[in-house]
Amino acid sequence: GKTLRDFLEALPREWISEDLMDALMSKGIYLSPT
Repeated sequence: GKTLRDFLEALPREWISEDLMDALMSKGIYLSPT
C-alpha cells in the first residue's frame, strides 16, 4: 500500500519546503535527502 511517505518520496524535492520537511520530521517521517 501507498503511505504518505511513499507519496512524498515520489515528489520532486523542489516541491517540498524546509518547513514541510521539519514538520514531517517532527512526526517521525524522514525523507531521503536530495
